[in-house]
Amino acid sequence: MGSIAKMYLGRLLNLLGFPAIVREGEYRSEELGAKVKVLRMDLSTLVSVNGFDVYFNRFTGAIEGVGFSPSAYCNSERALGSKHLDVPLDTPPLPAHTQTTAD
Repeated sequence: MGSIAKMYLGRLLNLLGFPAIVREGEYRSEELGAKVKVLRMDLSTLVSVNGFDVYFNRFTGAIEGVGFSPSAYCNSERALGSKHLDVPLDTPPLPAHTQTTAD
């Protein structure tokens, strides 16, 4: 099937509301630090990009939910540390809470 015919078929399927078909697989780019994973499940399809998970209804293609897996792609070399500021913050200290008792 030619590219033009595929494009028009895709447009027709979009107009009719058909969900797109995505194959299960994994893509990794070391240069860009990207990892994309597609997983087929019984009722949904999971698309994960760098630990950000999007769940699609397998039959309608609608988004069912999102999630995040922070430990999925974290290692000690890539873990972020605290930023240390060279200057103190301009925020005034908070007043202490006091409690009074009635005599």
